[in-house]
Amino acid sequence: MPKSTPLPYLCLVASSVFAIPAHCAASPPDNVWSKPELVASSDGGDTLYPQLGVDDQGNVLAIWQQQVGMRFDMYSSRYVPGSGWSKPEPIEHADDGSAVSPRIAVEPGGNAVAVWMQGTGKVIRDQGDQFQAWSNRYAAGRGWGTAEMLDIPGDA
Repeated sequence: MPKSTPLPYLCLVASSVFAIPAHCAASPPDNVWSKPELVASSDGGDTLYPQLGVDDQGNVLAIWQQQVGMRFDMYSSRYVPGSGWSKPEPIEHADDGSAVSPRIAVEPGGNAVAVWMQGTGKVIRDQGDQFQAWSNRYAAGRGWGTAEMLDIPGDA
């Protein structure tokens, strides 16, 4: 059975004087790009480093870091062809420090894992802010789970 080809997607960060919102667009089989849509929360601050993952059905998971007050939180939105983008939702709830450097991987069936670095709120002299690796899993048909700190051997 031939494998389906995922639709191409683009997520861009458009700069303005007051905020940096993330907009995403899709190219369906007719190769005509859709109008970019605001995906990030419009009431949040700057949006940085959007990452996309696509499954075999053309569903897209987008993650990004978004400024909330004095820190960055990790957010996600899902695109379903024919339905559009979901409302953005946080995928982590730590208040200690910023969530930065997002990455996402999506399986052909739609399950996914997101990873990022999470600030601990601790500063060590001459080393700056301290960060730990965190992750969250997305289960197709159910949504995001609970964020967990990764246990990395040798990490103190």
